[in-house]
Amino acid sequence: MVKPQFILSTGTGWSATTPLWYTLQVDNPFLHVGMKKDPGYLDMLRRTPEERMITDQKNFRINGRSWTTKNRQWSKIVLQMNKELFEEGAIQTRGGALTEARRHLYFTQKDVDEFSETPLSFEKYLSYYRKHWKYLHENNCPYKAVADFSNTNANLPDWYIDEFMPKLQEHFDVKVLMIVRDPIRRLWSEVNSDDQEHFFMRKIQSGDYWNYIEIIEKWERVCPIHVIIMEQLWEGDQQERERQRLSDFLDYDIKKIHENAYCPDRGPDAPHLVGLPDQWTSDKYMLQDELYNKVRPFFPVYQQWVDKYGSLPLYWGKPYNYEV
Repeated sequence: MVKPQFILSTGTGWSATTPLWYTLQVDNPFLHVGMKKDPGYLDMLRRTPEERMITDQKNFRINGRSWTTKNRQWSKIVLQMNKELFEEGAIQTRGGALTEARRHLYFTQKDVDEFSETPLSFEKYLSYYRKHWKYLHENNCPYKAVADFSNTNANLPDWYIDEFMPKLQEHFDVKVLMIVRDPIRRLWSEVNSDDQEHFFMRKIQSGDYWNYIEIIEKWERVCPIHVIIMEQLWEGDQQERERQRLSDFLDYDIKKIHENAYCPDRGPDAPHLVGLPDQWTSDKYMLQDELYNKVRPFFPVYQQWVDKYGSLPLYWGKPYNYEV
């Protein structure tokens, strides 16, 4: 029996994970994430109960946002609504996401409760995605895979990946997608503060930023992984090559790439694209050339990338000409 596909995204955040999600779910009906793009469930599971953010009612909090009564009511409405309501714009989605990304949801309120209430467990996680695939299949939806697009998957330690991956692979053909962006500009967008330069420097000095090579090598041990270079999928003369590489990895012809406010990079002048408020609100100020060059030595990932792949991707490792 052929197993359904499971696409596990490892981020990285502020590298166009949402445009990538839209590309694969809205513009090309390849995968469906279910109720939420980034539930952060696996990252919660690997933590101790004391580390998890639990409400007084002991309801699961996702990425710091509690599924309290208000949000549960939202979930109930969204999960039970039909395609026509989405098309009419009668229901607004959370976080400014495209309404088209909330079609084909068939979960019951019981499903929502089982997934979100404590105690959390991998069995609940697995059951949720198995039900999601079953519902999509029963309703003749066009998708070829279910997916978890949680950016926090990048943080999962080796020991936990080794623990849950064999269980997931019993039921799904698992593939990992990772999208990366120039590390310095990615971190600049992540900081997203009125005192952007101050917090940017604090993160750099504390080493609080993702090491792409460590993440890639952690996941490639256990399953196929495809690394997408954000700049090259949306810009430059390698766009078609990158689109074809993605299509080949997924064994699905990706015909359209969703628009991306980070490409070309306009810093605080990024276009206000529908469904992408996290992008056009992330850069409070322009990243100046002087600051970029100042922090460049703090990022060993550039040399690590060259050591592994031979050269740096488009626009990486040097200040960006925002006038282009």
